[in-house]
Amino acid sequence: MQASIPQSLSHKLANMGFLCACLVAFIHVQVPSALKCVIGSGVALLAVPFFFVASGYFLGGHLQERDWYRTELSKRVRSLLIPFLSWTMVKVFYVFTILLLGICLHVGTQKLQAMPTSVSDWCMTFGLDPFQMPRLQPLWFLRALFILCLLSPLLIWPLRQSRRAAFLWILGLWCAWWGCSSFVSFSPPWRNFLLYTLSMDGVVYFSAGCCLRLHRVTLRMPRSLAWSSLLIVLLLVFDFATKNHLALSFNGRQSLLRLLLPLLILSVWTLVPVRGWPKWLTSTAFPIFLVHMLLLSALDNLFALIPLLSPAQLGANLDYLLRGLLAILLSIIFAVLLRKLFPRTAAFLFGGR
Repeated sequence: MQASIPQSLSHKLANMGFLCACLVAFIHVQVPSALKCVIGSGVALLAVPFFFVASGYFLGGHLQERDWYRTELSKRVRSLLIPFLSWTMVKVFYVFTILLLGICLHVGTQKLQAMPTSVSDWCMTFGLDPFQMPRLQPLWFLRALFILCLLSPLLIWPLRQSRRAAFLWILGLWCAWWGCSSFVSFSPPWRNFLLYTLSMDGVVYFSAGCCLRLHRVTLRMPRSLAWSSLLIVLLLVFDFATKNHLALSFNGRQSLLRLLLPLLILSVWTLVPVRGWPKWLTSTAFPIFLVHMLLLSALDNLFALIPLLSPAQLGANLDYLLRGLLAILLSIIFAVLLRKLFPRTAAFLFGGR
């Protein structure tokens, strides 16, 4: 039987999931600005690792059940594989529609290159090329997470030992991967494989989530320390954005931020309230994750047609913020309306979430 969790923890997980989905949207807003450096390339980097931790945590609650592997894997066919395939087809249909509109309006013919034109293109589109991200880029997470679920018996075996042994195993994994990714230069195909297919970040954080649930570990941090840690990270990424003091290369900055990610995740987790936000809002976390890239693409085309919405008129920071907020808001509206008008379709597209 699944080990139950307190309602306050359930609310906190839902709140954190919604916040991280919003941060993922800001990661993908392609407007060079100081805010992009601070949010999209800074604090938002905590989002995907947290999703791996949460996924491992939820799986960890079933590890004592009989025949857990077959049961949980079948669940994830519905919650991961079906949304992956469904939204890949939505992406293909979206690109085809934009292409037709471009031809009819005699604009945007460069979109011809966006349609798959070869076997390798179609393999990449449907995530069958392990050395590239899928065409709808956020779907790499669903692919990587399903692979981790397939490998979960191997990943969990060292965690079933004592709490101390499990902690040392995860710490060793994290140190090894951080060191390799920081100081070893991988060629792009293998780098993509280790980041977006057999995600080593995913292995570390997914294992950490399983360990937390398996050994019933509760992480606590004083709120004052959480605020201090968050402020330090914000100051660092602001320093990176303004290029003031720390003369680090781009890779050096990324390595430092990845080193601080566990502290950043724990700090934000501590500060997220235990009181539940409205369920209709937190339940849109997965739809935001799935839909925001399509909406950002549409907003790019819309903003290009309206001179008043150009970065030159709005300013880069306001333009970045506006696109991100609109993508989130429109994703929420889409999810709420789809669930109200077509509940079965919504359940299918959103994997029953």
